[in-house]
Order: sequence, then C-alpha cells, then structure tokens
Amino acid sequence: MLLRATPDGYALDLDSNLRTVRPFRKDGGRATVLAEAPLPVRAGVSLPLRIRARGGRIEAFLGGRQVIDVTDTHHTRGRIGLNVFGGRAAYQDTFVTAL
Repeated sequence: MLLRATPDGYALDLDSNLRTVRPFRKDGGRATVLAEAPLPVRAGVSLPLRIRARGGRIEAFLGGRQVIDVTDTHHTRGRIGLNVFGGRAAYQDTFVTAL
C-alpha cells in the first residue's frame, strides 16, 4: 500500500515471507523502516487491512487489530496506491475515505 505517494512518500509492506508488517518512508530512493510488527497471516489467506493517516500519524489495522502506530511528518501530501513487488497479491473492496 502506498501512502502520500509522490516520487517519495510512505509505503506499508506486508511480507508473508518475512512474516512482518513494516511501514517505511522513501526519500530520494532511500527507504527508512519506521516500525515493524509480526504479520499474523500465511500466503494465500485473505485478511482485511485498514490504514489511517492523519497528520503525521500512520496506523495500520489487520483483521480489525491495530498492528502499527507510528508518527512521521516528512511527507504530508500525496496519493494513495496499490503495489506488488516480487510476488502476487489480490485486492478487493478497496476504498479511500477522507478523514
């Protein structure tokens, strides 16, 4: 999931191989991991994901449970996007709501 994306911005990485959830910030091609939490899911299993970005605070919820709560104010604007790198993923029922 890409957040506040411009050429730089934030991304939330769900890695079923490493079994982690990691939000990171991208600046000039360099990535900085902001936090890390265990990913309670196996490859091929559906799990609802909700991300809330308000001000500098970024929260991620998996299956209704908060797994990430981090504050970073480097990027305050940008677009929302979906991305898959080095694997396959399916998205359904994707919504963006202004807070």
